[in-house]
Amino acid sequence: MKTKINFQKGSSSSVAIGVIAVVIIVALVYFGLNLKNQSAVAPSITSTGVMTNIAGVSYGVTTDKTAYTPNEQIAITVTIYNNSTAPQVFSFKNGCQVSYEVAGFDLAKHVECLPDPSSFALAPKTSEKVKIIHYPALEKLPVGTHVLTGSIIGYGMATTSIIIK
Repeated sequence: MKTKINFQKGSSSSVAIGVIAVVIIVALVYFGLNLKNQSAVAPSITSTGVMTNIAGVSYGVTTDKTAYTPNEQIAITVTIYNNSTAPQVFSFKNGCQVSYEVAGFDLAKHVECLPDPSSFALAPKTSEKVKIIHYPALEKLPVGTHVLTGSIIGYGMATTSIIIK
């Protein structure tokens, strides 16, 4: 079963919607975001990851590795699972739907969101994954062990630990 992503256009004209779509695509490519369909089987969260479950919807976050140098990119995957038997709709006041925080860095403070409301629907027993890349050129993380929190903005979050050495 495929999950459908629906973006609400609000009061924008069709030309403005086309421009916004191009801006979204450029932003997704620039920030390394990659939304993919997945069927929701038992979530595979790393042993250090903590998944949260709210009203039949689970949230998870993983990274491609557990340890990094300060100059390495960090590949972060935020996953949302609809474990219920009903479709779930997630609505947002603007174009920002996913974020992460680590070592005092908050992605939401470094990204300008598109102003139009957005939403997506998640069919029963399915999941969505969003991949985000943390670029050290944007913020070099300090050496140490840090809690990384990935979130679907306004709905739920999950945490995992990473080491910068």
